[in-house]
Amino acid sequence: GMEIKQPKTSETQTDYEFNVWTKHDCHGTEFQNGNRTWFYFGIKSASLGATVKLNVVNLNRQSKMFSQGMCPVFKVVPGHPNWERIRDKPTYT
Repeated sequence: GMEIKQPKTSETQTDYEFNVWTKHDCHGTEFQNGNRTWFYFGIKSASLGATVKLNVVNLNRQSKMFSQGMCPVFKVVPGHPNWERIRDKPTYT
């Protein structure tokens, strides 16, 4: 991804912000389709406790799932290996 540096002006301070792009669902298989819904990835950092904002710029709109309370989850390893919901409500434009 590409790092975007912005001044910390919001209520929730962001230490790092990245734009990320996904490939088609089932990319490279016979089941590949035009959707961009499912993905996973990892981030490595030496900055423990840093707040990271990720902008998934080509994901299909997930308004129905988000309106039903679903949202992305994350975990931090080592140290906190349990999945948690993201803190802020997902937004899209």
